[in-house]
Amino acid sequence: MAILKFTDKDKMASKVMPDGWYSFEVVEVGEPKKSGSGKSFNIFSSFRVIDEPKYDNKELKITFNTGMDNTSVLGSMYLMPHTYLIHLAAATAGCEIEDVPDDLDTESLKGLKFDGHVLKGIYDGIVMNTISGFLPYGTGKAKETEGSPF
Repeated sequence: MAILKFTDKDKMASKVMPDGWYSFEVVEVGEPKKSGSGKSFNIFSSFRVIDEPKYDNKELKITFNTGMDNTSVLGSMYLMPHTYLIHLAAATAGCEIEDVPDDLDTESLKGLKFDGHVLKGIYDGIVMNTISGFLPYGTGKAKETEGSPF
């Protein structure tokens, strides 16, 4: 009989958060890597929940892709068009999309904070969280009480 040892990080990764606005810290926005088809690039990214004791340190992952027009889920991988990185950059800088520099060093996003709108869904039979929107840190929950921020 196999005996498995699960860490606190394993348990946190298994939790599914309810829909709502949460604060995050950018853990990583990786270097572009050629996709399996070779027709686009993937940018693997990770975001850590902060300021929410029940989910503190839970990480959500997004793969930004240069060949996509719409969000998608492939297995347990959540994909967004790479243009959503502009929304992330604007949220972490607290500026408008128009004010995001044309040349963005993704390494500069590491450690910055933002609020993300988390959705809970079932994709190909897998219950998982996705992030559907980005706002400046500390503004998401306030916008939620006002109604839809979009």
